[in-house]
Amino acid sequence: MLIKKITSVLTSVFVMLTILFFILTHILVGEGLILPAAGLLIAGSLSYLITPVMDVGYLVVAAILLVSVIVAIVWLVKLIRVKAKFLEFFQPFIFLFSIVLTLVVVGKRDALQTLYAAEATRLTVFYLVGASLFIMAYGLHLMVFGLVRVNGLSVDAKAEAKELNTLSEEEIREIVKDELSHIQPVIVKETVIKEEVVPAEEVVEETEEAEEAEEVEEVAEELVEEEVAPIEEVVEQPVLVATEGEEVEKVDFERLTFEERIANFDEDSLEKYVELKEYMLSYGVKSRISSSGDSFRANRKMFFKITNSGNSGFKVYFKLDLASYANTTFPLKDASGIKMYEEVPAFMYMKSDLSLKRCKELVDDVMLANGFVRKD
Repeated sequence: MLIKKITSVLTSVFVMLTILFFILTHILVGEGLILPAAGLLIAGSLSYLITPVMDVGYLVVAAILLVSVIVAIVWLVKLIRVKAKFLEFFQPFIFLFSIVLTLVVVGKRDALQTLYAAEATRLTVFYLVGASLFIMAYGLHLMVFGLVRVNGLSVDAKAEAKELNTLSEEEIREIVKDELSHIQPVIVKETVIKEEVVPAEEVVEETEEAEEAEEVEEVAEELVEEEVAPIEEVVEQPVLVATEGEEVEKVDFERLTFEERIANFDEDSLEKYVELKEYMLSYGVKSRISSSGDSFRANRKMFFKITNSGNSGFKVYFKLDLASYANTTFPLKDASGIKMYEEVPAFMYMKSDLSLKRCKELVDDVMLANGFVRKD
């Protein structure tokens, strides 16, 4: 996201300096002579290129142009393969334009030095050279980050295709049936003892029990979102009933902690969890593990939360604006309707290496937006 903002600002500056460059060129060449001068420049440049001269200057110019053309062609092919946006196809041509413009300015350095010596044209030549240097830098910026982004999109597309092309509908149905067959029903234990009458209003829950019940409710809210509730998360609720002539025994519930729920996860999933947690902690946030998951806070604000997803993976929640990622490759989902995730409303599943990489990128976005710096 940060690179996109930087590129957007540089593009605006590039447009302004390019317009300024041609205006200054028009001033230097003279009124009405810009097109004839451009024609002579193009003809002279082509004549220089197709007439080999075995000196260092010619070989350097030819090598730079050849490498630039090859890079632009490879760049275009990659853009076509990943089906990039229309405006992105202009980037290779802007890169070539910046290289050619720089070579022309360097080739005409003698003429520019003569004009710079004259006081009337000194300032114009200074801005002309400065604009050409920025245009060259912008072209190199587009080449570096444009190719990196295209390669990233290509890798993401292959990984997504691999993830999607895994199980058939029939196989998924069989897996769901198998999981459902292993789910144990909720067990409620009751023991009725014929003793003295205990009025209902005297049955009072202690403060600690109320807090435990609240945590159970949070876990229950999380289970509602899951397609198949994990076996370990089935909770025995306490039963408190007091009627005339009867006393009902209070039965304590048993609740598994987050660490106990993920204890049977495969080694690869646990390694991904540990790696992401260490990455989050490198920004200076503090971890607190509760029955519902692993929360990460700083300055009394929650920035991330990791919970288990079924019996095999994790869900990672972020303090992000979901709308800002609507047209990106991040598979974020909305959890803003659940009270316990109001601070971290955007979440995604973490199971593969690709999802771990995306989670780290989102961690960077969250912390940079809130002024945190990562410690190595």
